[in-house]
Amino acid sequence: MWTIEVGYKDSSMDARGNSIKKAIVEDLGITKLSSVKTVEVYRINARFFQVRAERIAKELLHDSVIQTYSLNKPLPHNGDWEIEVELHPNVTDNTAIALIEGINDLLDERISGHDSVRTGRKYLLSGNLSEKEVEAICKNMLANEIIENFTYRKIEKE
Repeated sequence: MWTIEVGYKDSSMDARGNSIKKAIVEDLGITKLSSVKTVEVYRINARFFQVRAERIAKELLHDSVIQTYSLNKPLPHNGDWEIEVELHPNVTDNTAIALIEGINDLLDERISGHDSVRTGRKYLLSGNLSEKEVEAICKNMLANEIIENFTYRKIEKE
């Protein structure tokens, strides 16, 4: 199993994160939020060597000019809360289906099966937020509980 995370090098380039922050402040009235960063998460359940996973990350999943990636470890960040959102297992993951096709073309070999690839998103929130506020953000802004699961955790500072 390979987990690839893709995020922005500079938060000013994270249009989705900046838009979500603005919506949370304006629509939910949570003004203690200082930033929202987004990370795309790809879980690939296939047997191949690390060099192939690196190639998938470099050539298919990220733009080296504005993004960075990590393989089998979280991207470093300094957020206060980490939220992860993913589709329920029985919901079709169209991004994953497209990624399987891309991997098959790139590597010239076949990985198959609906559960071979799953995608999700991480949101890294900074600000002095309560757990109640974070849960409200998840339920009202970041996840559609009909088709998605979410988890959140407070980041422990060292």
